[in-house]
Amino acid sequence: MTDLATRQQDANAATVRHRVPRMLENGLTNIGNLAGTRHTASLRGALKGCPVFLVSAGPSLDRNISQLKEACRKGIVMAVNSAAPALKAAGVRPHIVLTIEAVDLSRHLDLDACDQVVCDLSSSPAAFQKMRASGGMWFHSANAAWSPISQLLGCDGLDYDVSVAAAGASLAGMWGCSELVLVGQDLAFTDGRCYATGCRFDDLRATVDDDHLVIEGSPDREWWLLSLGIPPPPSRRKGYTVPTIDGGEALVPLDMVMQAEFFARFADAWGDTVALTNSTEGGQMLLGWAPEPLEMTLARLPDREIPDMSKGHAITSDEADAVRDELLRQGATADQMAERFWHGKGDVAWADIAKGLPYVDAMVGCEVAKIQSAGLSPADATGATYQAWKMAAWKVRQALGPNPI
Repeated sequence: MTDLATRQQDANAATVRHRVPRMLENGLTNIGNLAGTRHTASLRGALKGCPVFLVSAGPSLDRNISQLKEACRKGIVMAVNSAAPALKAAGVRPHIVLTIEAVDLSRHLDLDACDQVVCDLSSSPAAFQKMRASGGMWFHSANAAWSPISQLLGCDGLDYDVSVAAAGASLAGMWGCSELVLVGQDLAFTDGRCYATGCRFDDLRATVDDDHLVIEGSPDREWWLLSLGIPPPPSRRKGYTVPTIDGGEALVPLDMVMQAEFFARFADAWGDTVALTNSTEGGQMLLGWAPEPLEMTLARLPDREIPDMSKGHAITSDEADAVRDELLRQGATADQMAERFWHGKGDVAWADIAKGLPYVDAMVGCEVAKIQSAGLSPADATGATYQAWKMAAWKVRQALGPNPI
């Protein structure tokens, strides 16, 4: 293994080791503040017939952010926390700002610039308090660590391992939206940029060097990671060629490949019941999502009465106490819960997780190689060829089996 690959693996493993215990510690703290809050599952089906616009912080957001004021009249606008500052600067007030950040970024959750905050149970306690103050909701991950919540409150966990946008998509599906529209979900470095203007770290830039990406330009980001005890990832990273929404190709890092894979799986699961539209105007083509400029999407959707997202069951003190007591009965400490964290993957130690990371790299490389050997060009991935590409990717996923980590 090269020194660069070793450093990438070490950085990824360090991030996992650092963030998961923090997430579990946050969750255990927040468990003590559940009374009077609402779980997102209490609004299951509440958005029947209503679209959701899921806004991420990709660089192409600059191209259509001004149109999101109109989107607020046509459906629920749900922005990930990293996109919220850009929306505020553009005068757009989202109905929901969504966060899963385990570190305390609560200062970026402006309660005057959104209707409510929705957060992961494992978010920082400060973010959880912002959620309470906004009258918002919380959710939990579908892993064994939080199984008492599902059992005692009857609230299913969400599948969102890869990103806050994945959490947003899962919520929109659970809430029964009629259409899910992605905006700013580039999953690529559109025009060599990493984030939309006005987002934190919007000074990051990416350049292509052979089959690698060089990402640099934000000393603030490196300082922030170091302050959390997380080694910054190497500026030079291996890239993977993916099809773009405009029919071309782009080189992206591994994490963006995996995030696109989530949206392909989401399309497989929800595509028959929810209209899936990709109104991101740049970046990766997402399997199972119909590309359409946001202007056209808005033109065909009528103005509507926006559903009341302040309803739903408020958790009682008895219910909150039952969850807390069951976790304590099971011996709930962050270390003990870490052993149950990886849902469906068995009990593993951090060393085993680190060893499993190269498998992810091999899995992606294998999938790309098999698709290329089948004679499928990303640039031609439309129509019948698009369906063949999708089927090839699905067959590869089936053949490779579950990720062992």
